[in-house]
Amino acid sequence: MDPKPIVTISTVNYGYKTRPIQLVNDKIPKSVVNFFIENIKKEAREKRYGFRTDPYILVDKNSQEAIEIRKHRNSIKQLKLSNENIWTREHQRPSVQAPRLLMTVYYAICFVLDVIYDGKPIYRFWFLETIARMPYFSYIATLHMYETLGFWEIDGELKRVHLDEEINESCHLRIMESLGGNTLWWNRFLARHGAMAYYVVLMILYLFSPRTAYLSSELLEMHAVDTYTEFYESNEFILKSMPLTPAAYGYAPEAKNMYDVFVSIADDEYYHAETMKTIRNYEN
Repeated sequence: MDPKPIVTISTVNYGYKTRPIQLVNDKIPKSVVNFFIENIKKEAREKRYGFRTDPYILVDKNSQEAIEIRKHRNSIKQLKLSNENIWTREHQRPSVQAPRLLMTVYYAICFVLDVIYDGKPIYRFWFLETIARMPYFSYIATLHMYETLGFWEIDGELKRVHLDEEINESCHLRIMESLGGNTLWWNRFLARHGAMAYYVVLMILYLFSPRTAYLSSELLEMHAVDTYTEFYESNEFILKSMPLTPAAYGYAPEAKNMYDVFVSIADDEYYHAETMKTIRNYEN
């Protein structure tokens, strides 16, 4: 029997690049003071992320590369997301039962996101994925502290589960960066400062009520499922015409286009929600 032919999926640069303060020859981080100063300089001269180093700026606007970048960026601009449809999906599925206070905070957060990111799906996703890493990181940090204090098994299974989830969310974040989700200064500001605040809040909550912390994560992960599902179903034609970015290929090499990638992301979020539900229902 002849072996199946190997299908090669070509990746495409949409013209967006991650530009951290870290330099190529930096083997270890600088001091936080140096990072802080360098970041202020960078943001001050780049109102738009990557303004001076954007590959699109550096190429001949009539070249084939520039034409391809323009085409792919125009596809991104056509993507849409309906807040009303997201909430319809949430109301049609089994709801996550949570205390009134937690639900009030949850609805308030979602309302603010709906207002700020109305008509800006990729920016919204980059914000959400920046925030989404924080719960798992805060859980890992707390468990690490418990290990040090002798309260918890060293490198136990629970910490490994959360580490895998944090790595998975990081893959999602790279994909959103490759689609230009971090190109707006105000979005970077909101996401990064919000993520640090969320990290502290979740760590405190996890210290005193791990089950409540897991419940909050389940709520947000299920909302992410509804959001991503609405997104890929509403933009199926456009997403199927969009080739993979290198980050998307690294995450889902079997995917044929960005539609397949967003389906996989939604599946990941559902798996995370189910994991949170399973863990919080463990008996002590």
